[in-house]
Amino acid sequence: MQIFYHIGLFLYFLAARIVSIFNQKARFFVDGRKNLYDEVSATYHPDKPVVWFHCSSVGEFEQARPLIERIKRDKMDCQILLTFYSPSGYELRKNYEYADWVYYLPLDTIKNARRFVSMINPSRVIFIKYEFWMNFLNELKRRHIPTYVACAIFRPGQIFFRWYGNVMRKTLRCFDRLFVQNEASEKLLSTIGICNVDVFGDTRFDRVYEILRSRQEGDDTVSSFSADSTTIVAGSTWENDEVILAEAFRPFADSAKLVLVPHETDERHICKIEKLFSEYGTVRYSVLSSIGDGPAKAERMAGAQVLIIDTVGILSVVYRYAGFSYVGGGFTKSGIHNILESATYGVPVIFGPIYEKFREACDLIALGGAVSVSNASELEQAISQWMSLPSDNEPSACRKAADICSRCVSENLGATDKILKAVFPTPF
Repeated sequence: MQIFYHIGLFLYFLAARIVSIFNQKARFFVDGRKNLYDEVSATYHPDKPVVWFHCSSVGEFEQARPLIERIKRDKMDCQILLTFYSPSGYELRKNYEYADWVYYLPLDTIKNARRFVSMINPSRVIFIKYEFWMNFLNELKRRHIPTYVACAIFRPGQIFFRWYGNVMRKTLRCFDRLFVQNEASEKLLSTIGICNVDVFGDTRFDRVYEILRSRQEGDDTVSSFSADSTTIVAGSTWENDEVILAEAFRPFADSAKLVLVPHETDERHICKIEKLFSEYGTVRYSVLSSIGDGPAKAERMAGAQVLIIDTVGILSVVYRYAGFSYVGGGFTKSGIHNILESATYGVPVIFGPIYEKFREACDLIALGGAVSVSNASELEQAISQWMSLPSDNEPSACRKAADICSRCVSENLGATDKILKAVFPTPF
């Protein structure tokens, strides 16, 4: 089995090199590793114990982030090394202020693992969620370096639980502890003899809660646009999301407003959104925010039912103005984007059909705080349900779902503290 693992790695890297000729992301993947050891040799000079965090990409980084920032906030006597597998994570966070060094992870060969671990010599290692690199983990175990996986989640279909997964099962035994998100993962691991497991939850709950606490200020532009109207915030949308939103919003255009926060904000994509939603009247956030309060701004808002956020970095603030939200990505192979930013505000969530890998989405659907849709007709029904008025003395369906979201977030706080207490039972 190990030979197939190494052949697969070789073929993957070969394919990446070929694709890099015409694909920028693949080019970053290949070029970022070309002179990696020279970069490490020139820049890596720790004078304190080093905690190495490894993330695959942006989503996993958001789970590592509360742990890293708590370590820095508490002034633990250590330094932080952060590595990424994916260019999307590295390119976005290569200047992350709380990490002392940020590098790409070398390809997982035996030679690379021995060389890289020897160069960085970490005191502790925390891999995030799905990162199970056989040779790196074997090398860390060989050197008796405490190694953990945090926020992990396991499903029956993964290779560890297949008849041919013996080598990868051995890889799991390299971890000193596995911190998993739910009891289902713990029970599944026990079936293959992995019992050094703690159910500590997901640090992203702590992360979004901290965002909510730290961002007490609002956004005047979004607040003005959404005043006196039920507002749907559609966050991190892709083109497939936008197409069904444009159709499903039609029956509600006279009674609701839509704030659209696309995943991509380049000019070409914004223009496509304007064309897609033209029948409702659209206005760009950049235009409204550049107009001072007065008749001109009021006139622009009066002619639009859709506000397009054509900037980045404000989505977590925008959700506070939503009656309910739609979170994009559920029609892409990687699945939905972060729904917790919405749920933290007590804002119910709608998303597409690809969400099974995300525990919080499954939990909220089961509890009634979220709805998954597969097409525009189902989305229209979900919007209608959550825009319905309360009957008699009963709260509305949307109010009930909002309470469920708030309760779900509050009940899942604390993973960061639990993980750090387990990793650092005593000071360095």
